[in-house]
Amino acid sequence: FYPNGSFGGTLGSRQTLHFYAHGYELQAPRNPLALACAEFGLQSLKDGKLVPPEIQDERYHVYRIPEFLEAYLDFAPRTGQKNLPLPHQSPPFEKYFDNAKIFIKNTASHYLLLNLAKGGVVKIHDKTDKKLVFSDDGLIATLPGGKVLTTQWIGEEYKIERVENRFTVRGNFHKIPFKFFNPVTMIAFRVFMLAAGWNAKNAELVKGLIRKLLVTRQAKSEISFMREFEVSEKKLTILGRIDSKTKIRSLRIGGQFASRYVPQSRFFQQEELENEYWELKKTDADVLSFQIAFDFAANKAEFKS
Repeated sequence: FYPNGSFGGTLGSRQTLHFYAHGYELQAPRNPLALACAEFGLQSLKDGKLVPPEIQDERYHVYRIPEFLEAYLDFAPRTGQKNLPLPHQSPPFEKYFDNAKIFIKNTASHYLLLNLAKGGVVKIHDKTDKKLVFSDDGLIATLPGGKVLTTQWIGEEYKIERVENRFTVRGNFHKIPFKFFNPVTMIAFRVFMLAAGWNAKNAELVKGLIRKLLVTRQAKSEISFMREFEVSEKKLTILGRIDSKTKIRSLRIGGQFASRYVPQSRFFQQEELENEYWELKKTDADVLSFQIAFDFAANKAEFKS
C-alpha cells in the first residue's frame, strides 16, 4: 500500500493493482498488520483509489464480487487491538530486502521504493500531499524496424550491486513480445477457434501458445544497460548508460508503463494523468549516458543527457 491509497502496481512482478481484502479480514483478529491493511484498503476503496469489480471485465465478477461479499461478512472488529501503522505511516526507516532486491526509504515527508530485480523501478510518494510525485519504471527503446525493447523485465541474469545507499543494476534490454492481429489473421484465428476451439484440449493448447507468445517468452537483446541509484537525505540521483551497436530510433526514459501483458494490471489509476517521462529521438551513438536528479524538497526531477 502507498500513501496515496493505491496498491501494488508496476513495482511488482505482475503489476497487479487490485487488493483482495477477504483474507486480511480473516486474519485481522489475530494479526494487527492484517487489520491495518484491511482498514487502509477499505478507506482506499471508499476514496476510489483501488480497482473495484465495476471497472473490470465481467469475467472477473464471478470471483471478485463474492470476494468483497465475503470480506463484508467476515468484517473484523476495529476495536480492542493496537493500532499498528503501515510502513509508510511508520517513523523514518530504511530496509533492503536482499532476496527480492527491493529497497525502501521512509522519511518524515516521502516514501521511496526501488525494485532492482525488475531492472530498476522506482516510486516516490509525497506523504503530506498523499501523491505519487516521481515514477521511473525503466527504459523503452524502439528500433528502426519497429521492435520495442525494455529494461523493465524480471531477469535472473541482471547483476545487482549495493554499496550502502548506492545501488547498481546491469543487464540487457528484453524484447517486448508484441503480437497484433490484422484483418486477415483475425478472421483466420476466429475460423480456427470456431472449428477446433470447442474442444477443451485444443483450446488449452491454443491458450498455452498465446500465453507463450504474449506473456512468458523472453528474448534478451544485445543492447546492454547500466542504471545506478544513489539515495541521500535530500535527493535521488539516477545515472544511466546504454551500450548499443544497433541504431535506436527513440528512447523513452522514466514514467509509468507496464511491459509484460497481465490483464489484471491494466486498469486506470488517477496518478497516470500526471505521468512524466523523457524521450530522446534518433540516438545514433554507440554509448548513451543520462542523469535524473529528484529533489525531495522541491518534489521535482531534472533530466540531463
